[in-house]
Amino acid sequence: MADSAQEKTEQATPHKKQEARASGQVAYSKDLTGALLFLAGISGLYMAGDRLIAELENVYTTSLSLPVLLLETQSPGGLLAHLGSFVIAGVMPIMMIALLSTLIPGLAQTQLALSPKKLAMDLSKVSPMKGIKRLFSMDAIANLAGSLLKIALVGSLVWYTLDGAIDRIGALTGRPLREILSLLLELIFLLSFRVAAGLATIGFLDLLYRRWKNNKDMMMSKEDVKEERKRTEGDPKIKGRIREIQRSLALQRMRTDLKSADVVVRNPTHFAVALRYDRAQDPSPKVVAKGRGLMALTIIRLAEEYGIEVVENRPLARELYRVVRIGDLIPEKLFRAVAELLAYVYRKKKKFKIRRETTGVE
Repeated sequence: MADSAQEKTEQATPHKKQEARASGQVAYSKDLTGALLFLAGISGLYMAGDRLIAELENVYTTSLSLPVLLLETQSPGGLLAHLGSFVIAGVMPIMMIALLSTLIPGLAQTQLALSPKKLAMDLSKVSPMKGIKRLFSMDAIANLAGSLLKIALVGSLVWYTLDGAIDRIGALTGRPLREILSLLLELIFLLSFRVAAGLATIGFLDLLYRRWKNNKDMMMSKEDVKEERKRTEGDPKIKGRIREIQRSLALQRMRTDLKSADVVVRNPTHFAVALRYDRAQDPSPKVVAKGRGLMALTIIRLAEEYGIEVVENRPLARELYRVVRIGDLIPEKLFRAVAELLAYVYRKKKKFKIRRETTGVE
């Protein structure tokens, strides 16, 4: 029984997930981030390549006339800044794309789960024994499988791309250098895009695995769930005792308030509402107690014990229970119905009083 209680068969509770997130235990794939960075860099080079080449040509052209410019400007620093501006203008868009492609995937995976604990020194990471255990862990096996898969993928894509272009490469013999470079750049970009897409697919699968592994590591035993519930919500026995005391106190307050009621409206056992009308204190009748089900039956029983008139009026009882809270005055739309009810009760009490005075019979 003890072993079954310690088996981790329960999904992590929201509180457990929150604690793990606070400690930096979130699913994160470096492979996916690296693949997206590579893909973004290649895309940036492809889109901004013409501009980069144009800016580099400006640098090259300017550098050829560098001695003349130095004599004319007498400002080496300004000239270097001028040359640097060409390079920055060409490289900056690519750098911005690379930066965003690093930040966005990371933030999307971790959902801004930044933990200072991850920055603290962890001596277990330099422990030889724990290092040996990590070499043969499930994560190490998964990393090895991922590395082999990436090697196989890149090799296959290189072979597939070159095999499809072998005739075009062979036809370049004796062609102009510009045409040769153009084809080589085309093949490099094509291969790079294919490799980046393949690595991104592997990275996505790696992220799914790490999420599964993270959820598995956070699983809890039934005993863990019970202990957490005790820590966060309190002992169920103590909570039950508190609820029992609260019900007892509420019943005592209801008994006290019910004694001042003039009438109890019932429906016939589902709802019960006790009304009091004290002209010296309240401008209109007030609900002093109400309940449904077992509480309604309790109110009716106590009212009969206290000698309070109990009247069955299904629509009025239901409406009073629905719209008026305990301690509140009745709304104006119910004035007429409640006034007729109280008038009936007062007439009945008056007749009973006259009969008792004349006959002496209780």
